[in-house]
Amino acid sequence: MGKKKRIPLLTRSAYHEAGHAVMCYLLRRRFSYVTIEGQKTDEINVTGSCKTEPFHAHFGDHLKKRRVFERAILTKGGGSAAEVVLTGQGKGRGIFSDGDLDQSIMLANFIARGFGEEAAAYVHWLWLRARNMLREPHAWVLVDALAKALLKEKYLGYRKARRIMDEAGKRYCEEIDREIKERDKR
Repeated sequence: MGKKKRIPLLTRSAYHEAGHAVMCYLLRRRFSYVTIEGQKTDEINVTGSCKTEPFHAHFGDHLKKRRVFERAILTKGGGSAAEVVLTGQGKGRGIFSDGDLDQSIMLANFIARGFGEEAAAYVHWLWLRARNMLREPHAWVLVDALAKALLKEKYLGYRKARRIMDEAGKRYCEEIDREIKERDKR
């Protein structure tokens, strides 16, 4: 078995928070900011924040609630999913950070009508879905660009984070177009 990647805690945190923000971006879910401000690299428990729209603001019929809650759970799972993609490890501190897991289980229990086992399976399935979404090259480019910007600036408001992701996505598409044109010339 090969060596595990040793990635600094602050870098992991930047990718974690970028994962939340990119999931919001992909799911067309608004967020206010994303930050790793005030974190110390010598602490074991590093936290950051990606302030998203409140899920409870969307009560209505059950199908609408389910869709809104599912998007919220996918967003919560995006943080640890980005860490797993970054490190190549599926274990470590579990698939969610504690706060993200607690909130996701609460939402899933509402959807599953209190059946804990079903809710846990549902949350795990959504986490796998978030991980697979972020593994896609076009999505990972966004996570990478946003995490690198977070490491430099520590705090990004919605507009700046959105601009970084838009520009990274545009560069990625231009690069793919160039590769296709070069391949077609041969």
